[in-house]
Order: sequence, then C-alpha cells, then structure tokens
Amino acid sequence: MKQAIWLLRADLRIANNPTLEAALAWRERTSGTLRAIYLPMALDPVSLDEFPEPIARLSNARKNYTTACLDSLRQGLAALHISMLEVHEDLPTWLENHAIDSLFFTYGAAFDERALEARVLATDVTCYGFYSRTLQSASQVLQSPLPSTYTPYRKKTEEHLGDRPFPNIRPFEGRAQLQNAFSPIESEARAHLYAYVSHQGPARHYKSRRNGLLQVQDSTKLSAYLSMGLLHPQEVWNRCLEIEAAVGGCEEVYWIRFELLWREYFQWVAYEAGAKLFRREGLKEPLKPLSVAGSPTAFALWTQGQTGDALVDAAMRELKETGFQSNRARQNAASYWIHDLKQPWRVGAAYFEAMLLDYDAASNWGNWAYIAGVGNDPRPFRKFNTEKQAAQYDPDGSYQRAWAG
Repeated sequence: MKQAIWLLRADLRIANNPTLEAALAWRERTSGTLRAIYLPMALDPVSLDEFPEPIARLSNARKNYTTACLDSLRQGLAALHISMLEVHEDLPTWLENHAIDSLFFTYGAAFDERALEARVLATDVTCYGFYSRTLQSASQVLQSPLPSTYTPYRKKTEEHLGDRPFPNIRPFEGRAQLQNAFSPIESEARAHLYAYVSHQGPARHYKSRRNGLLQVQDSTKLSAYLSMGLLHPQEVWNRCLEIEAAVGGCEEVYWIRFELLWREYFQWVAYEAGAKLFRREGLKEPLKPLSVAGSPTAFALWTQGQTGDALVDAAMRELKETGFQSNRARQNAASYWIHDLKQPWRVGAAYFEAMLLDYDAASNWGNWAYIAGVGNDPRPFRKFNTEKQAAQYDPDGSYQRAWAG
C-alpha cells in the first residue's frame, strides 16, 4: 500500500489548508495511507560570536504552547483518520527508511526551512509543496526583483491583489467570539478573527488604537494564530475585505491588511536573503564596525526588566511573564537594547526567538535587523526615544505600573 506524509510546519490547521487538502485528495485517489509528522523543536542554546554566553533557544512557555497546538490538531486529524507522530531522525533518511511514496509540505521562508526542502526534494520521494501560510507564492512575488523597502512592495502588491477576496477560502460558520490570546484551538482562533473583525468589533478602531500597550483589544492578537498556522493569512485578508465592503470602506480595518502585508514582506525578504538575514551585518555591509562582545550584565538587566528605563522594563517583564509584547513595545525594547545599551542586535533577536509565543523567523529577525539598521529600513539609524514614546503611548503610566517590579 502506498504511503504519504504530511509534514507539519507552522500550518497546524484543518480549514483552508491547501497542503492538507492535496494530501486528502491523494488518499482518496490512491486509497493509500496518510499520516502527519512533526519534527521536534531545536532545544540547544544558541552560541553567537559576539556574546560570551550561549542563549537559551526555547522557553518553556513557547514549547508548551506549540505542544498544545499540536495536541489540538491531533484531535482534529483523528476525526479524519490521520495519525500524527514525532520524528527524531534525519527527515530524508526517515522517509527513505520507511518507504514513503509522497510527501506533502507547506513552503517555508527562513533559511533552515528552505534547506530542509532542498534535501527532501533531492530524495526519490515524490514531493508536493504548497503556499499555505502566505498570501502569494514565490512565482507571483519574485517575477521581478523584490523591492528593498516596504512601501514600494506594498503598493505593487496592493495593485496586483486589488480589492478582491482570495478564492477557495471557506468562511467561518461557527459563533464569532473574542478569545483570550494564544488559544491553541483552531476553531477558537477563527472565532476570534470573525469577532474582532466585524461590523461593531474592535477592528473598527484598529488603526487608531494599534499602538496601545495595555488593553487586550488594542491589537488583533492574531499573530500567534498566523505564526502557528491556525489561520491562513488569506482568510484574514478576506474577512477584512468583507467588513470594509459592508461598511462602505474603513481605513481602520484596512490597516490590518496593511500590517498583514508587512508580515508578508518579511516572509519574502527572508526567502531571498537566506542565511544573510542571520549574519551580524544582516542584509547590508556595515558602515562601521559592529560590536563584537556583548555584556552578560546588560543582558541580565534587560531580560529581567531592570535597566532603569520604566517603559522598556515594563515591556521586558511582560515578555518574560506572558510570552508577548505589542509591536510598539517590541520596537522600544529592541531599540533600547541596540542603541542605548550598545549591544549586539542578534543577541536580542535570539532572546525574542526563545520567548515569543508568536515567534516567526522572518518577522522576528527581519524586524530586529530593521531596527539595527542592517535590514530593510531606508533610514540608516532608527533609535526610539523611550521617554517620548512613554509620553505618547502610555501618558498616564498605566502600562508601566501594570508591569512594575
């Protein structure tokens, strides 16, 4: 009997999943056996030349959230008569040793994801790749050179996509309801999307409130669902278009699509950059020597939220306790680490990789390189004045008090 494998990789959902749909069609066509597998997350600490100590690779909170998402998916797949197992061996070797006929996978963007794809494509296993976690495919985006900055990319992409919904996306038919952040359950992720982006939902004020630091509904809280693949970004896009059309246009809701295109842009930056994204000099040749040796003392103060900067310390305590920061808090925390403490940007990026429940390699490393001035920022230097930021985005100090030591 023929055997096929669905390789799980940040596409942990059943609805609106082209990879799974193709695998199920294969099973129907061949009467073969279909199983899902996942590869364990890397646990070894990261060693960087510019820092004297190894950096933990994975927090317990992030590991537990990933495990919860996998457990939830396992229950859904059981209803489809698909078993799930964890593979600890080298994947190409495992595929050959188990006489696998076909492999279905979602294309990745980061260097290690694409390296694994190249290795499995070099085997005798028939491979089927799908773009199940981006708005577009590589052939659509990279027909011409990828713009070096976001704005021309956005304008070009919006012109190409227009205001048309993506086809083949089935809307949610359950009860729309706002959820606590980071539910590991696909149906709750979709229920949250349809409640947040609704006629009277928080999305009607998203652009105005997106920089808020404290209130749960200031931001969409969709980031983890997208990074784990509980939602297809095309479904988010379609839902925004639906509400925009229903209310006769709404810039507040449109701004979610604006931010979704930032996420998309970083996927393709990572896709093109490969290993360069993770270099000390990032995507650019350094204009001046970059710091070589970071300070463990500065790292301890920053990660524990004890730098003395109230806004940054609040953000870092929030991250340590919850595995989350708003985008505004992340920008300030990163800028302070790089430009105020004069520390290596890759150390900060690696720490965020370990801690963020919504970690996405392209977005995390792309944003850190951006703040460091070695990424896709048209400005050579982007330093945030944290006192002014606090006065503008936390004028009554409520966020700083909420996370005070």
